[in-house]
Amino acid sequence: MNQRQEQILKLTELRYKLTPSLMEHLSDTNDIVGYILKCHLFTESILDELVRLALKENAEAVLAIGLTYNNKLILVSKLNIVENIELIPEYVASSLRKLNQLRNKISHKIGENVTDAEIIELFMGLEKELPYKEILEHGQKTAIKRYAAFIFSCMLPKLELENDTE
Repeated sequence: MNQRQEQILKLTELRYKLTPSLMEHLSDTNDIVGYILKCHLFTESILDELVRLALKENAEAVLAIGLTYNNKLILVSKLNIVENIELIPEYVASSLRKLNQLRNKISHKIGENVTDAEIIELFMGLEKELPYKEILEHGQKTAIKRYAAFIFSCMLPKLELENDTE
């Protein structure tokens, strides 16, 4: 197995490692604010893991400087897993920026409400990828659970190894 295949395999292994934790953390809350905060926290932990994967032995030095969510997102959106394969595509980074804005809104003001439009906005740019059309069909909580699962799979795609002749 060459280095390119190893890196792709590591990304897929990370997906399988983190999937149970995502489902567990989302199932132990019961309000929309909790879902959004947990989704944000979980995506931040994935950003940390992506930094580690891409920067290898230099990752801890970078993470030790106390990067914000937005800093981590900018960094990860500029890195490749291997040549010509981005760690995360721009449409995912854009959605995560919206999640970060929503999280900041609700976590810094007591009693702040989440609107349907704000939840729908999280999915903007992702419409072609969605397996369903009506985002709020089953309410805000279900929409955020779907968003968490969807964005998680976009951040950590299951990649198939190709017969690489390099």
